[in-house]
Amino acid sequence: MKSFICLVIFFFAGLGHAYGASHFRICAFNLHSFGEAKAKKSSVMRTLTQIIARCDVTLLQEVRDRKERALSELLERLNRFQAEHRYQAVASQRLGRSDSYQEQYVFVYRADTATVTGHYQSPDNRPGDVDAFAREPFVVRFRAPKTAIKEFVLIPQHTAPANTSKELDALYDVLQDVRKMWKTEDVMLLGDFNADCAYHGQEKEGEASADHRQKPPLAHRGRDRHDRESEHVLLVRQDCRTRAKIRQRGCSFFSQSF
Repeated sequence: MKSFICLVIFFFAGLGHAYGASHFRICAFNLHSFGEAKAKKSSVMRTLTQIIARCDVTLLQEVRDRKERALSELLERLNRFQAEHRYQAVASQRLGRSDSYQEQYVFVYRADTATVTGHYQSPDNRPGDVDAFAREPFVVRFRAPKTAIKEFVLIPQHTAPANTSKELDALYDVLQDVRKMWKTEDVMLLGDFNADCAYHGQEKEGEASADHRQKPPLAHRGRDRHDRESEHVLLVRQDCRTRAKIRQRGCSFFSQSF
């Protein structure tokens, strides 16, 4: 399954001016076990380079690059492919419950349009809910001077399919911590949540935890083949089945494979 989503952020709390501004693109891509083996395949690397070059900031998931050679090769290719931009990366620590299988979150970004102003690995030690995440979020704050809001925070998450509801509950708490610590509402959750509308349609009534039901809804914008309206239209996550649409600012919650 292809797992790339390109988010042209006009509706994201004014990241770009509504009219007449250049697009500032934030993307998320599950690379499906990206390491030295894939880096040796020229056709794969050429395709990845062409995709990532479309975006100002790209979240890469399932990076399994123990010797850090694959990412270096990707950055070299990007910088050769688009000489007008300078690409850099910031990576999480290796994450996973098993020593034999670990992944990293990596943000690749154009250093001429965005800079990293802060980052941290979210702790997974909440009382009563220790080890909620298979791969803890890696929170990164970016400054993008040419955008309207200037600065924003990205919270990535690649959930374990069997544990999606629990991880999304815990992700809301991470969001609240970020809002308090950095005093900002310009926060985006993005990644491979294994939680598109089809997933929510399969949830049984009452299956979600009580904690989950008590939390305010996050706005969800996944791909909807029936939606041909403005990018300012968001979908309420709990209302995926009814396609209920709202127009509001706030937290944007993304999870969709293209």
